[in-house]
Amino acid sequence: MSVEGPIIWLIAALSATICVLLILLLRPRRDPLAARTHRTLGALHERLARIDAAQTRIETLSADVLGLQDILSNKQARGAFGEIQLRDIVGRALPPDAVSWQATLRNGRRPDCLIHLPDAPMVVDAKFPLESFEALAADPSEANARAFRSAIRTHLRAIHERYLIPGETAEAALMFLPSEAIFAELHAHHGVVVREGFDLGVFTVSPTTCMAVVNTLRAVLRDHRMRDAARDLRRHLGLLQQDVALVVEWTAKLVAHMDQARRDLDGIATASERLAGRAARLETMEIEADRPVPRVIRRASV
Repeated sequence: MSVEGPIIWLIAALSATICVLLILLLRPRRDPLAARTHRTLGALHERLARIDAAQTRIETLSADVLGLQDILSNKQARGAFGEIQLRDIVGRALPPDAVSWQATLRNGRRPDCLIHLPDAPMVVDAKFPLESFEALAADPSEANARAFRSAIRTHLRAIHERYLIPGETAEAALMFLPSEAIFAELHAHHGVVVREGFDLGVFTVSPTTCMAVVNTLRAVLRDHRMRDAARDLRRHLGLLQQDVALVVEWTAKLVAHMDQARRDLDGIATASERLAGRAARLETMEIEADRPVPRVIRRASV
Protein backbone atom coordinates (compact mmCIF):
# COMPACT_ATOMS: atom_id res chain seq x y z
CA MET A 1 0.00 0.00 0.00
CA SER A 2 1.40 3.50 -0.86
CA VAL A 3 2.07 6.34 1.63
CA GLU A 4 -0.65 8.48 0.08
CA GLY A 5 -3.32 6.87 2.25
CA PRO A 6 -1.88 7.88 5.69
CA ILE A 7 -1.16 11.42 4.44
CA ILE A 8 -4.73 11.83 3.21
CA TRP A 9 -6.13 10.58 6.48
CA LEU A 10 -3.82 12.90 8.47
CA ILE A 11 -5.01 15.91 6.46
CA ALA A 12 -8.60 14.83 6.91
CA ALA A 13 -8.16 14.42 10.67
CA LEU A 14 -6.58 17.88 11.01
CA SER A 15 -9.38 19.43 8.97
CA ALA A 16 -12.00 17.73 11.08
CA THR A 17 -10.29 18.91 14.29
CA ILE A 18 -10.19 22.50 13.04
CA CYS A 19 -13.87 22.34 12.11
CA VAL A 20 -14.81 20.99 15.54
CA LEU A 21 -12.86 23.76 17.26
CA LEU A 22 -14.55 26.38 15.12
CA ILE A 23 -17.96 24.96 16.00
CA LEU A 24 -17.13 25.01 19.72
CA LEU A 25 -15.86 28.59 19.55
CA LEU A 26 -18.75 29.88 17.49
CA ARG A 27 -21.56 27.92 19.21
CA PRO A 28 -22.50 30.75 21.69
CA ARG A 29 -22.95 33.21 18.86
CA ARG A 30 -25.21 30.90 16.82
CA ASP A 31 -24.72 33.06 13.76
CA PRO A 32 -24.89 31.97 10.09
CA LEU A 33 -21.19 31.18 10.20
CA ALA A 34 -21.88 28.20 12.45
CA ALA A 35 -24.45 26.86 10.00
CA ARG A 36 -22.04 27.26 7.09
CA THR A 37 -19.35 25.52 9.11
CA HIS A 38 -21.72 22.64 9.81
CA ARG A 39 -22.49 22.27 6.10
CA THR A 40 -18.78 22.40 5.31
CA LEU A 41 -18.12 19.67 7.85
CA GLY A 42 -20.83 17.50 6.25
CA ALA A 43 -19.37 18.04 2.82
CA LEU A 44 -15.95 17.17 4.21
CA HIS A 45 -17.23 13.87 5.61
CA GLU A 46 -18.83 13.11 2.23
CA ARG A 47 -15.55 13.76 0.42
CA LEU A 48 -13.69 11.60 2.94
CA ALA A 49 -16.13 8.77 2.24
CA ARG A 50 -15.50 9.13 -1.49
CA ILE A 51 -11.74 9.15 -0.91
CA ASP A 52 -12.08 6.00 1.17
CA ALA A 53 -14.06 4.27 -1.62
CA ALA A 54 -11.49 5.34 -4.22
CA GLN A 55 -8.68 4.04 -2.02
CA THR A 56 -10.48 0.70 -1.74
CA ARG A 57 -10.86 0.48 -5.51
CA ILE A 58 -7.17 1.30 -5.98
CA GLU A 59 -6.19 -1.47 -3.55
CA THR A 60 -8.46 -3.93 -5.38
CA LEU A 61 -6.99 -2.91 -8.73
CA SER A 62 -3.48 -3.29 -7.34
CA ALA A 63 -4.32 -6.80 -6.19
CA ASP A 64 -5.72 -7.62 -9.63
CA VAL A 65 -2.58 -6.29 -11.32
CA LEU A 66 -0.40 -8.37 -9.01
CA GLY A 67 -2.54 -11.42 -9.81
CA LEU A 68 -2.16 -10.73 -13.54
CA GLN A 69 1.59 -10.45 -13.11
CA ASP A 70 1.61 -13.81 -11.34
CA ILE A 71 -0.32 -15.33 -14.23
CA LEU A 72 2.00 -13.85 -16.86
CA SER A 73 5.11 -14.97 -14.99
CA ASN A 74 4.08 -18.64 -15.24
CA LYS A 75 4.29 -20.17 -18.75
CA GLN A 76 1.48 -22.67 -18.23
CA ALA A 77 -0.81 -20.11 -16.62
CA ARG A 78 0.12 -17.59 -19.32
CA GLY A 79 -0.88 -20.07 -22.01
CA ALA A 80 -4.19 -20.67 -20.26
CA PHE A 81 -4.74 -16.92 -19.97
CA GLY A 82 -4.05 -16.46 -23.68
CA GLU A 83 -6.38 -19.32 -24.54
CA ILE A 84 -9.18 -17.85 -22.41
CA GLN A 85 -8.81 -14.51 -24.17
CA LEU A 86 -8.71 -16.28 -27.52
CA ARG A 87 -11.86 -18.26 -26.63
CA ASP A 88 -13.67 -15.02 -25.85
CA ILE A 89 -12.69 -13.43 -29.17
CA VAL A 90 -13.42 -16.49 -31.31
CA GLY A 91 -16.62 -17.29 -29.44
CA ARG A 92 -18.00 -13.83 -30.19
CA ALA A 93 -17.52 -14.20 -33.95
CA LEU A 94 -17.83 -17.87 -34.90
CA PRO A 95 -20.50 -20.50 -34.23
CA PRO A 96 -19.49 -23.37 -31.93
CA ASP A 97 -19.49 -25.96 -34.72
CA ALA A 98 -16.86 -23.94 -36.62
CA VAL A 99 -14.21 -24.24 -33.87
CA SER A 100 -12.41 -27.07 -32.07
CA TRP A 101 -10.29 -26.62 -28.93
CA GLN A 102 -7.27 -28.76 -28.04
CA ALA A 103 -7.96 -31.15 -30.94
CA THR A 104 -5.33 -33.82 -31.63
CA LEU A 105 -3.64 -33.85 -35.04
CA ARG A 106 -2.33 -36.99 -36.72
CA ASN A 107 1.21 -36.15 -35.57
CA GLY A 108 0.03 -36.11 -31.96
CA ARG A 109 0.21 -32.32 -31.56
CA ARG A 110 -2.67 -30.47 -29.91
CA PRO A 111 -3.07 -26.86 -31.06
CA ASP A 112 -4.98 -24.44 -28.89
CA CYS A 113 -7.63 -23.72 -31.53
CA LEU A 114 -8.74 -25.09 -34.89
CA ILE A 115 -11.00 -22.94 -37.08
CA HIS A 116 -12.78 -25.20 -39.59
CA LEU A 117 -12.45 -23.52 -42.97
CA PRO A 118 -13.95 -24.96 -46.20
CA ASP A 119 -10.71 -26.57 -47.45
CA ALA A 120 -8.80 -27.31 -44.21
CA PRO A 121 -8.81 -26.14 -40.57
CA MET A 122 -6.61 -23.19 -39.58
CA VAL A 123 -4.48 -23.47 -36.45
CA VAL A 124 -4.38 -20.67 -33.87
CA ASP A 125 -1.65 -20.84 -31.22
CA ALA A 126 -2.18 -18.85 -28.01
CA LYS A 127 1.29 -19.18 -26.46
CA PHE A 128 3.79 -16.34 -26.61
CA PRO A 129 7.35 -15.66 -25.36
CA LEU A 130 6.86 -12.98 -22.70
CA GLU A 131 10.21 -13.17 -20.87
CA SER A 132 12.25 -11.77 -23.76
CA PHE A 133 9.77 -8.92 -24.21
CA GLU A 134 9.91 -8.04 -20.51
CA ALA A 135 13.71 -7.99 -20.66
CA LEU A 136 13.58 -5.73 -23.71
CA ALA A 137 11.06 -3.40 -22.03
CA ALA A 138 13.26 -3.16 -18.93
CA ASP A 139 16.47 -2.61 -20.91
CA PRO A 140 16.03 -1.74 -24.60
CA SER A 141 19.55 -2.78 -25.53
CA GLU A 142 20.59 -4.42 -28.77
CA ALA A 143 21.32 -7.70 -26.97
CA ASN A 144 17.79 -7.83 -25.56
CA ALA A 145 16.37 -6.91 -28.97
CA ARG A 146 18.28 -9.82 -30.56
CA ALA A 147 17.02 -12.14 -27.83
CA PHE A 148 13.46 -10.97 -28.43
CA ARG A 149 13.73 -11.55 -32.18
CA SER A 150 15.28 -14.96 -31.58
CA ALA A 151 12.46 -16.00 -29.24
CA ILE A 152 9.81 -14.92 -31.75
CA ARG A 153 11.62 -16.72 -34.60
CA THR A 154 11.84 -19.90 -32.56
CA HIS A 155 8.14 -19.80 -31.78
CA LEU A 156 7.21 -19.09 -35.39
CA ARG A 157 9.27 -22.07 -36.61
CA ALA A 158 7.75 -24.29 -33.93
CA ILE A 159 4.24 -23.41 -35.10
CA HIS A 160 5.24 -24.04 -38.72
CA GLU A 161 6.79 -27.44 -37.96
CA ARG A 162 4.13 -28.68 -35.55
CA TYR A 163 0.87 -27.48 -37.00
CA LEU A 164 1.23 -26.88 -40.76
CA ILE A 165 0.55 -30.40 -42.04
CA PRO A 166 -0.12 -30.77 -45.80
CA GLY A 167 -3.47 -32.40 -46.46
CA GLU A 168 -4.66 -31.96 -42.86
CA THR A 169 -4.40 -28.30 -41.86
CA ALA A 170 -4.48 -25.03 -43.77
CA GLU A 171 -1.37 -23.58 -45.34
CA ALA A 172 -1.38 -20.69 -42.86
CA ALA A 173 -1.58 -20.44 -39.06
CA LEU A 174 -2.07 -17.64 -36.55
CA MET A 175 0.15 -16.84 -33.56
CA PHE A 176 -2.08 -15.04 -31.07
CA LEU A 177 -0.39 -12.39 -28.90
CA PRO A 178 -2.77 -11.42 -26.04
CA SER A 179 -0.90 -8.13 -25.61
CA GLU A 180 -1.20 -5.13 -27.89
CA ALA A 181 2.15 -3.88 -26.54
CA ILE A 182 4.05 -6.97 -27.75
CA PHE A 183 2.29 -6.81 -31.11
CA ALA A 184 3.12 -3.11 -31.52
CA GLU A 185 6.76 -3.64 -30.55
CA LEU A 186 7.09 -6.54 -32.96
CA HIS A 187 5.62 -4.71 -35.95
CA ALA A 188 7.19 -1.33 -35.21
CA HIS A 189 10.81 -2.35 -34.58
CA HIS A 190 11.19 -5.97 -35.67
CA GLY A 191 9.46 -6.14 -39.02
CA VAL A 192 12.04 -8.58 -40.37
CA VAL A 193 10.72 -11.23 -37.97
CA VAL A 194 7.15 -10.52 -39.08
CA ARG A 195 8.17 -11.02 -42.72
CA GLU A 196 9.92 -14.25 -41.83
CA GLY A 197 6.65 -15.39 -40.31
CA PHE A 198 4.92 -14.57 -43.60
CA ASP A 199 7.40 -16.82 -45.42
CA LEU A 200 6.68 -19.61 -42.92
CA GLY A 201 2.92 -19.18 -43.26
CA VAL A 202 2.53 -18.02 -39.65
CA PHE A 203 0.86 -14.65 -39.04
CA THR A 204 0.96 -12.80 -35.71
CA VAL A 205 -2.27 -11.26 -34.47
CA SER A 206 -3.19 -9.17 -31.44
CA PRO A 207 -6.63 -9.17 -29.77
CA THR A 208 -7.78 -6.35 -32.07
CA THR A 209 -6.40 -7.78 -35.31
CA CYS A 210 -7.50 -11.27 -34.30
CA MET A 211 -11.08 -10.04 -34.03
CA ALA A 212 -10.80 -8.57 -37.54
CA VAL A 213 -9.34 -11.80 -38.94
CA VAL A 214 -11.95 -13.98 -37.26
CA ASN A 215 -14.78 -11.80 -38.55
CA THR A 216 -13.34 -12.13 -42.06
CA LEU A 217 -13.22 -15.90 -41.63
CA ARG A 218 -16.83 -15.80 -40.47
CA ALA A 219 -17.79 -14.11 -43.75
CA VAL A 220 -15.88 -16.82 -45.65
CA LEU A 221 -17.68 -19.57 -43.73
CA ARG A 222 -21.05 -17.88 -44.25
CA ASP A 223 -20.49 -17.60 -47.99
CA HIS A 224 -19.35 -21.22 -48.17
CA ARG A 225 -22.42 -22.43 -46.29
CA MET A 226 -24.65 -20.31 -48.50
CA ARG A 227 -23.06 -21.88 -51.58
CA ASP A 228 -23.60 -25.33 -50.08
CA ALA A 229 -27.22 -24.49 -49.37
CA ALA A 230 -27.69 -23.13 -52.91
CA ARG A 231 -26.07 -26.25 -54.35
CA ASP A 232 -28.34 -28.46 -52.29
CA LEU A 233 -31.33 -26.37 -53.33
CA ARG A 234 -30.42 -26.76 -57.00
CA ARG A 235 -30.10 -30.52 -56.52
CA HIS A 236 -33.54 -30.74 -54.94
CA LEU A 237 -34.98 -28.52 -57.68
CA GLY A 238 -33.56 -30.92 -60.27
CA LEU A 239 -35.15 -33.87 -58.49
CA LEU A 240 -38.39 -31.94 -58.25
CA GLN A 241 -38.26 -31.25 -61.98
CA GLN A 242 -37.81 -34.96 -62.64
CA ASP A 243 -40.81 -35.75 -60.46
CA VAL A 244 -42.90 -33.14 -62.26
CA ALA A 245 -41.90 -34.65 -65.61
CA LEU A 246 -42.96 -38.08 -64.36
CA VAL A 247 -46.28 -36.67 -63.14
CA VAL A 248 -46.87 -35.07 -66.54
CA GLU A 249 -46.04 -38.36 -68.27
CA TRP A 250 -48.31 -40.36 -66.01
CA THR A 251 -51.07 -37.78 -66.41
CA ALA A 252 -50.84 -38.06 -70.21
CA LYS A 253 -51.04 -41.85 -69.96
CA LEU A 254 -54.00 -41.57 -67.61
CA VAL A 255 -55.77 -39.21 -70.03
CA ALA A 256 -55.14 -41.66 -72.85
CA HIS A 257 -56.51 -44.50 -70.75
CA MET A 258 -59.51 -42.40 -69.82
CA ASP A 259 -60.12 -41.56 -73.49
CA GLN A 260 -59.94 -45.24 -74.34
CA ALA A 261 -62.26 -46.05 -71.45
CA ARG A 262 -64.68 -43.38 -72.65
CA ARG A 263 -64.65 -44.87 -76.13
CA ASP A 264 -65.18 -48.31 -74.66
CA LEU A 265 -68.07 -46.99 -72.62
CA ASP A 266 -69.53 -45.36 -75.72
CA GLY A 267 -69.27 -48.71 -77.54
CA ILE A 268 -70.85 -50.50 -74.63
CA ALA A 269 -73.69 -47.93 -74.62
CA THR A 270 -74.21 -48.34 -78.37
CA ALA A 271 -74.23 -52.11 -78.09
CA SER A 272 -76.65 -51.88 -75.19
CA GLU A 273 -79.00 -49.75 -77.27
CA ARG A 274 -78.85 -52.28 -80.10
CA LEU A 275 -79.53 -55.11 -77.72
CA ALA A 276 -82.48 -53.23 -76.29
CA GLY A 277 -83.92 -52.65 -79.77
CA ARG A 278 -83.56 -56.25 -80.77
CA ALA A 279 -85.08 -57.44 -77.51
CA ALA A 280 -88.07 -55.18 -78.17
CA ARG A 281 -88.51 -56.62 -81.66
CA LEU A 282 -88.28 -60.16 -80.31
CA GLU A 283 -90.98 -59.36 -77.78
CA THR A 284 -93.24 -58.03 -80.55
CA MET A 285 -92.70 -61.17 -82.59
CA GLU A 286 -93.75 -63.33 -79.61
CA ILE A 287 -96.93 -61.31 -79.16
CA GLU A 288 -97.88 -61.83 -82.84
CA ALA A 289 -97.20 -65.54 -82.57
CA ASP A 290 -99.78 -65.87 -79.82
CA ARG A 291 -102.63 -64.52 -82.01
CA PRO A 292 -105.13 -67.19 -83.60
CA VAL A 293 -104.59 -67.99 -87.25
CA PRO A 294 -107.68 -67.08 -89.33
CA ARG A 295 -109.51 -70.12 -90.91
CA VAL A 296 -110.38 -70.10 -94.62
CA ILE A 297 -113.79 -71.78 -95.45
CA ARG A 298 -114.13 -72.98 -98.91
CA ARG A 299 -117.52 -73.45 -100.45
CA ALA A 300 -118.29 -76.73 -102.16
CA SER A 301 -119.00 -76.43 -105.74
CA VAL A 302 -122.54 -77.21 -106.72
